[in-house]
Amino acid sequence: MAIPSVSAAGLNSVSPGSLGKAAGVMNTTQQFGAVFGIAIATTVFNAHGSLTSAASIVSGYRPALAACAGMSALGALTALGIRRTIRPSGPAWHGPGERPVPLPAGSISRPGGSR
Repeated sequence: MAIPSVSAAGLNSVSPGSLGKAAGVMNTTQQFGAVFGIAIATTVFNAHGSLTSAASIVSGYRPALAACAGMSALGALTALGIRRTIRPSGPAWHGPGERPVPLPAGSISRPGGSR
């Protein structure tokens, strides 16, 4: 459920001329993230357990899954930290020190050109 929303957010934030590059960068980043996540989980498993007995498998899976949960939480916090705010466009936009101007309904531009 998260991958389509990540793709939509990434592709809606670039100009139409840059869609190909943005899609390539996003795909590559997702692939690297998956590879590094699996490598970290495997390293944690190997440090705490092995495949020799059921008890050693469980003792390796617990910390490996905890590491995966921690990476997921870190990713969610990062996503919240890099959110982009929607700003009004046009002559009604005011800068620092200027008095705010009321905007008519529907005058806020959104990424991708939709209202």
